[in-house]
Amino acid sequence: MKDREALIQEVPQEVGLRVSPVAKVWESQSEDGTSGLHWWTAEAEQGDVVMHPGEVSDTRWVTSQEFSQLQPVFEGDRVFFDHVRCRQRGGSRPCHRARRS
Repeated sequence: MKDREALIQEVPQEVGLRVSPVAKVWESQSEDGTSGLHWWTAEAEQGDVVMHPGEVSDTRWVTSQEFSQLQPVFEGDRVFFDHVRCRQRGGSRPCHRARRS
């Protein structure tokens, strides 16, 4: 399944919101190296988040700074949000060596 199609299909299944992909912004590997992780910005329709119990155990909106305080998280997620915070501070050089799209 292509990234864009996966986003359109998986988000409603996991949290009950329909989305329209805007741009792919990041790509990394899962910690065990078996899966590619693809990060997108997307426009979501208005509505309530409805968690799929087999897929999602908790939801909440957090800032990139708040994310840095969450435990546990996947290391690849932390690298991504560290990159976002670096860019928010005006970093002009690549903030990390992780692969971006």
